[in-house]
Amino acid sequence: MSARTIFCRFCGVGGAHRHGVDARRRMRYKCPHCERTFTGRTNTMKSGSHLSDDDWRSVIRCFSLRGGMCGADIARFLGKNPKTGQKYNRALRALVTSLIPLQLPGASEWDESTALRFQWVLGGVSRLSHQCMLRCIDNRSEGTLVPIVEQYTDGESPVMTDEWLGYISLINRWSVCHSREFVGLMGNFGG
Repeated sequence: MSARTIFCRFCGVGGAHRHGVDARRRMRYKCPHCERTFTGRTNTMKSGSHLSDDDWRSVIRCFSLRGGMCGADIARFLGKNPKTGQKYNRALRALVTSLIPLQLPGASEWDESTALRFQWVLGGVSRLSHQCMLRCIDNRSEGTLVPIVEQYTDGESPVMTDEWLGYISLINRWSVCHSREFVGLMGNFGG
């Protein structure tokens, strides 16, 4: 079994070797190229954090819940200061923001819903890559929906929606009638 190559967190060169432990008893490494020392947390989201790896897993689990958890609830769960919970929530939101796709490839499905009393959310899912995007919108008029859907689709692939008139001017639009069928396969969509 071969040893795992450790890459430097600063210069990216492979071949770093063990170099004792830090104050929190985490393995430290030293780069032969730039001669800097680092741990597995250096230059990551966990860098400078006082939370243990188990606490980080718990924070990520709480953040990943369907409705999410506010920073104060995360802090209470961990037994930490509320500002600590808010800090970790902000860090995770910043990380997730980079995952939003620039475009949904292939056929995509779109629908809008109201998550809160006066807040509309538009969502789209690619049938090809299963990537998705959500966007808060002010209203569900044609002037709001069509530009967003066109921004995230290529214009040639089918766009599946319900019969809401806010989608009426989309090119390659297929619609499904929710009163007859709520969830359908591609073959069940009408043109």
